[in-house]
Amino acid sequence: QLGVITRGSLVEGLEMKLHPEVSVEDIKAGKFVVVEGEKNEFFSMITDVRLDATNPDILAHPPAQDDNLMRSVLSGTSTYVTVSLRPMLMLPNQNEGLSGLVVGWVGRSETETTQPLSANGAAEPRPVKTIPGHFSTVWEAAESDVSRVFGSEAAGAKYFNIGTPLDMETPVCLNLDRFIERSNGIFGKTGTGKTFLTRLVLAGLIRANRAVNFIFDMHNEYGWQSQKETGSGKRGFVKGLRQLFPSNKIAIFSLDPDSTRRRGVSPDVEVKISYDQITVEDIAPLQEELRLNPTAVESAYLIVSRYGKNWLKVLLEQDETGIKDFAESLG
Repeated sequence: QLGVITRGSLVEGLEMKLHPEVSVEDIKAGKFVVVEGEKNEFFSMITDVRLDATNPDILAHPPAQDDNLMRSVLSGTSTYVTVSLRPMLMLPNQNEGLSGLVVGWVGRSETETTQPLSANGAAEPRPVKTIPGHFSTVWEAAESDVSRVFGSEAAGAKYFNIGTPLDMETPVCLNLDRFIERSNGIFGKTGTGKTFLTRLVLAGLIRANRAVNFIFDMHNEYGWQSQKETGSGKRGFVKGLRQLFPSNKIAIFSLDPDSTRRRGVSPDVEVKISYDQITVEDIAPLQEELRLNPTAVESAYLIVSRYGKNWLKVLLEQDETGIKDFAESLG
């Protein structure tokens, strides 16, 4: 038990008074906790920790450094710790859920049961629409609590373990079937592990045969091995998708095969784009990067009007002496 709920609102979140026997240094932002309400359990995350006192005079005259007796007398009563929680999901209380299920079968038709059930008969997590009452107990989330929300690999191949939160040993799984239904994004500051997590998610999708992935590997981070940025063995390498899976599951395409070979990788396919596939609209966004003259795009359209799809090939065939006559002929 970590503490009890003392105040809160649906919009601003909940506040918990920390149990005096729990060290404030064990309470860290981002940790999962469960608030046990009367009818529901609220799966929540710690967002802030604050030191409080019942009387400001105590803070103005703190006990001496070696006065352990006075410190222990004040702790938990006159001085205490307030922890801010953000409820993320709510589930029916396990005891309440059982009785509610019985009532549903006895007194209601199946369509009137209020709790949506998953395939294994357990109640599905729901958005938070209410809050627990005063003095509801707060517990550190156990592996069973996290499994109720995120699922478990033991429940089927659709669940994929993507790791554990910081300062917790409880695995968090991704429901691959739900993941591929919608567009998704992985965001974070530089060095927080976006590339590593993306590679991990892709590996789960490939292993479970849940989706075909078309990856634009702009910095050569996914196909073959990539250098570690942080952690132990910082200068070491992590395996790429091609090293983790056979060639019939992963194929590496290269627009620059020479550069690929210099990195010790042989591409499966060398991609070549013919000149007649490139349009003016492809080059226009690159005007600044290519340092083109402001009138370059207009000039390109003049070439297209005369030579059609072969415009770029004709332009690149001009030498230094012929380009001036070529430009004058187009006006």
